[in-house]
This record gives sequence, C-alpha cells and structure tokens, in this order.
Amino acid sequence: ISSKPTRQIKQEMIQLVQNRNADKQGEKAKFYQSTLQPMIEELKRRNKSDRPKSDEYHLVQGTWTPIWSNIPFQDSLPGRIREESYQIFKNNGYYANIARYAFGRKIKIPLLGGLLAASFLALDIMIVQKYGVDDNGKWDIQ
Repeated sequence: ISSKPTRQIKQEMIQLVQNRNADKQGEKAKFYQSTLQPMIEELKRRNKSDRPKSDEYHLVQGTWTPIWSNIPFQDSLPGRIREESYQIFKNNGYYANIARYAFGRKIKIPLLGGLLAASFLALDIMIVQKYGVDDNGKWDIQ
C-alpha cells in the first residue's frame, strides 16, 4: 500500500466497497479489518496534521451519501433503500443518520389489470447524535 499513490488508494477503496452494502454485519466487520483498515491507516499516516480536530469541524458539515456503511441500525430492518440513506451534519454539533425503508417495494399487487408496486408502504428512520471534539482533540460522537 505504501508505494501506491494516494489517488489510487482512494479509487481502490471506492471500487472495493461497491456492491458490498448487503453483506451481513460480521462480513462487513471482517472486510473492514482485513481490507479497508490498512488502507485507512495509510491515508491517515499520509495526511497527518498537527492541526486540532476543531479546525476540521467545518469540513464534515453538509449532507453525505454513504457508499458503504457498517452502521448496524440501518440494516436492522428489511427493505432499506440504500440510495435514500443519508448523513446530515449541521453546524450546531448534531448530525442525523437517515434511512428510508419500503418494506413491500418488491411485492407486486395486481390493480386495474396491471401491476402496482407496493412502494407506498414506507418508513423513514432518523437517529440524531451529537458530535464534536473532546478535550484531547479527538472526535467525540455521542
């Protein structure tokens, strides 16, 4: 890994996580530890900064669409629409994990001689958490 350019490591990470969101939590944990963690550690080593994390606080603010997640709550219910899952970081120290579920979206219902997807059975789940930088200069998520 150490001989690869940074851009290449990032692109490889993106390719490696493609189509892996449906993996079970245990598989995701093993994949993270064996494959992603060494790449992340190398990127952290290359981008080491003496700046306090509080200086980077503004960089995380905004809406993020995860390309891979090992957040267990998102997959605890069946039917999550992955392309409609987000993280929203506000400048008030709070962020939300939002996931949309359509439990019956794969079920077809005959109606008026055609088929109607039962996608109207949907639920949005949002978990709000507090984030910031602790007294030791490390990210603190509660």
